[in-house]
Amino acid sequence: MGYGQNAEGYFKHNNVPNPSQRFHLTEAYFEYKFSKAKDKIEKELIKDCELSGIRCPQLMLWIAEIVQIPEEVLQDAYNYIVKAEEELFHKKGINKGLLGADKYWKIMTENSHITLSEFRTKLKYLEICKIIKSSSDWSEIIANCQSLDF
Repeated sequence: MGYGQNAEGYFKHNNVPNPSQRFHLTEAYFEYKFSKAKDKIEKELIKDCELSGIRCPQLMLWIAEIVQIPEEVLQDAYNYIVKAEEELFHKKGINKGLLGADKYWKIMTENSHITLSEFRTKLKYLEICKIIKSSSDWSEIIANCQSLDF
């Protein structure tokens, strides 16, 4: 969809230029979670695929895209978030790359009245996470995600 990230801010990982969303998920998100885990049990829980904890809009859109939810749903969610970002970050000169997900959503909610919960609902993101976690293979994930009622 062209809604990616650069390697600035919280996303500094050996200065990888134009990191892919796959890199973001596997190298940045899960590696970060592992580094913060307190013990072996917590690391096992992380490996059990805690996608529902992701708050990054780019990464949520990518996950929704790879499970092949309808293009019009993706486009609607993309337009929803990008329009608000244009108004808030670009016109006010705020560098969103330096915020991290928590500050990003706080600023979005306070200034644009767009919440993480609304964004997830548009994508049926939490349902997608449940499907991914409970499915036995990729074709089952795609079939079940395509059967969601959008």
